[in-house]
Amino acid sequence: MVDDIQQVKVGGVMASLIPKEIEQVTGIKPIESVLDKPYMLDKDINLIVDDLPLDYSILHEIDYEYPIQNAYITFMSKGCSRKCKFCAVPKIEPNHKGFVSTIDKFNHITRLYGEQKDLLLMDNNALASKKDFSKIITEIKQMGFISNSTYTDSNQLRIAIRNLRLGINNKAYIRYSYKLIHILGKKTKGKTHERYYKNLEKYELLHLETTTKINLISVYPKIAKTYEKIRFKRPKLRFIDFNQGIDCRYINEENMKLLSEIPIRPLRIAFDYITLKKQYINAVTLAAKYGIKELSNYILFNFIDKPDELYKRLEINNNLSKELNIHIYSFPMKYLPLFGEDAKHRNYIGKHWNKKFIRAIQSILNVTKGIVAPSCCNEKGNFFKKAFGNDLSEFNKLLYMPETYIIYRKLFEELGYTQQWQTSFRKLTEEELKIILPIIETGDFKNYEEQIQSPSLKKLMIHYTISRDIVKKAKIKGSTQTQLKQIIDNS
Repeated sequence: MVDDIQQVKVGGVMASLIPKEIEQVTGIKPIESVLDKPYMLDKDINLIVDDLPLDYSILHEIDYEYPIQNAYITFMSKGCSRKCKFCAVPKIEPNHKGFVSTIDKFNHITRLYGEQKDLLLMDNNALASKKDFSKIITEIKQMGFISNSTYTDSNQLRIAIRNLRLGINNKAYIRYSYKLIHILGKKTKGKTHERYYKNLEKYELLHLETTTKINLISVYPKIAKTYEKIRFKRPKLRFIDFNQGIDCRYINEENMKLLSEIPIRPLRIAFDYITLKKQYINAVTLAAKYGIKELSNYILFNFIDKPDELYKRLEINNNLSKELNIHIYSFPMKYLPLFGEDAKHRNYIGKHWNKKFIRAIQSILNVTKGIVAPSCCNEKGNFFKKAFGNDLSEFNKLLYMPETYIIYRKLFEELGYTQQWQTSFRKLTEEELKIILPIIETGDFKNYEEQIQSPSLKKLMIHYTISRDIVKKAKIKGSTQTQLKQIIDNS
C-alpha cells in the first residue's frame, strides 16, 4: 500500500510506552505521545488530530457492537498531576491541562450524529484540575447534563438517510440504515407490516447484499411516517461517567457537591493502596452524604501490595456498602508492567504474589465476570464472604484451593471434594507445609510426584489435577453429578 516503509505510521499507547522496541523490530520510528501539535502526522497538513471530534460513523461499518452505545465520548482535561509508577499517563500525556473546553465537539457530534444519551469522559484525573473543576461542571451542565435530566432517542434513520445524501461514510450508513429499518420492521403489525415490507421488497432492501444507497434514499419517504410513529420515544435518564476514575486524595466537600449536581453514575474512585484507607473512606462517605449511591471502584493488585491488602480493601468496600446503604462494585485490576521485557507478556508476578495466588483471584473473578458486588445487593447472603472468605485466614486458605474447586464452588462442595481437600489441607504439619506450599505456588501440577515422597501429600495434590475441561465436557454431555464423580474418580 506504500512506496516506502517510512510512510507507515505507528502510534498509540504501545508506541508511546515501548518505542525503541518497536523501531528495533520494524525499522519504523513510532510517533510518541498524543498528536496535540500541527504537522505531527503529516508535514503538509496543519492539523491537530487530538482536537478533532470522534467519527462515530465508523462504528456502523462492522458487525461488532461497541459496548458503549449512545454516548458522547470525550475529555475535559488532559494528563495528570501525579506520577504513579504503575500508570502510563505520565508517559503518554506528560503535560497536565486543567480544562479543555469540549462544547464545540459536543455540538458538532449532535449536529452530525444526533443527540447522545450519556456522557463518557476519559479524563485521567479530573479532580487534579482543582480550580478549573468548576469550569468542567459548568460546561457539563451547559450540555444538558444536570441531575435527573432525561433524553429522548433521536430519529436515527432520518440522520442516517441525511448523511447518505451528504455522502458521509456510505459504507457505514448503508449498513446502519438497513439495520434500523429491519429492527423497526419486526415491530410492525397487520396491514402496516404488509405495506412496510412491500416497500422493502420493491426497493430490494430485504437483504444487505442487495441494499444500495439510492434505494435507501428512495424508500425513505414511503416509510418515514411509519418509522417515526413506531420508533422508541420514551424519555430515559441521562448519566455521566468519569471512566478513568476520581482521585480520592483530591476529594473534598466542595468538589463532591459539584459532582452531585450532575447525573454521575457510577462514580469511580480508585483504591490502589491500603495506605489510602483514610482518604478513600472519607471520599466514599462524602459521596453517600451528597446522594451518590452507585460506585464502581478500581482495586489494583499484583503491584507492591500483598494479598492480604487486596482482601482488606475489598472488605472495606463491602462494609461501606452496608453502613452507608450504597452500592460499591469493586473491580480488582491486575498490574502489568508498562516498560521493559515484562511489558511484552502478561505473566508478570508481583513481589508478594505468586502464580497460584494470581490464578486463584482470577478464578474467583472469572465466576463474577470481574466484578465484586456488594453483599447488600445479593439476596442469597453475604456474597463477598462466600467468594473471598469470612476473614483473612479463610482467604489465605482459599488462595491455595484448587482452581477448579473455586470456579465450580457449589458443584464441588456438593460432590464433597472441597471438604476432602479442606480436611487434608488443615491437617498439614509445619514440615509438610514447607514441602507442599512452594509446589502449589508455582501453579504447575504436572510433575509434583517427582518432588514429593509422602503418600498423604501425593493424595492431596491429586485435587489440583482435576481440570476445568473435565467439568465442561461432562456438562456438555449432560452428565449427572454421580456420573461426573465417577469420571473424576476414574481420572
